[in-house]
Amino acid sequence: MVNLFIAVIISDISQLREDVYTQNLINMAQCSILVEELLPSCILKKMRVEDKMVVCLHSLCPKGCSGTKLSPNLKPVVDQLNELAKLNSEEQDRTKSHKGKGSSIQTQAAILISGRTF
Repeated sequence: MVNLFIAVIISDISQLREDVYTQNLINMAQCSILVEELLPSCILKKMRVEDKMVVCLHSLCPKGCSGTKLSPNLKPVVDQLNELAKLNSEEQDRTKSHKGKGSSIQTQAAILISGRTF
């Protein structure tokens, strides 16, 4: 009975963490929209963030890693990026096996992640 009670508490905590993460994203989006409406364009140009970035997903970075480490509170993003990397790798393996040797493989690069292309 005690184990069941502990399991219920743990499952509630994980759901609360997901809800908090989602609410933080909503709050950041609302704040960004507000700042965009209130500030003049000359200040907004200085605050512009790059469209693409290299992110490091290594648990221990090698010496030449040029990626940016994400903070621990972005763990859901890191998990999704790892999942995308795995899916992309599987898709490239399937493409290679279907195309045969000597033919070119077309890949689309949208997000670069420390040696992994999405």
